[in-house]
Amino acid sequence: MLSMDGQKVDALVLPAMDRSGRVVATPFPGWFDWNLEGATLTATLGSDMLPHTSFRHHYRLNGTSDGPSPFVLVRVERRRIDSGPNTEEWQKVWEAADWGVVDDRPQGSPRTP
Repeated sequence: MLSMDGQKVDALVLPAMDRSGRVVATPFPGWFDWNLEGATLTATLGSDMLPHTSFRHHYRLNGTSDGPSPFVLVRVERRRIDSGPNTEEWQKVWEAADWGVVDDRPQGSPRTP
């Protein structure tokens, strides 16, 4: 793939959960929606054929440049879409554990902002 100025660039590869529940790497996780305030990216994958099951993958910025993607998968949701009133609400399929922040400094060490 080439950028607008002719430079070679690689496609962004994101982690995604396939229908069997395995996490795979894909350059096509769905339609993107960027939330500037939360710094989160949502990819929604579905179909225009009815009925179908749609999947929504939620990502947050990794904070480092290590690894194949700057984004980390934090939640996967699904919903069944039928014609009429039978469309389901989004249901959580998987969510990353909240590891919190670990403070491993020796006790009494000054905090830095």
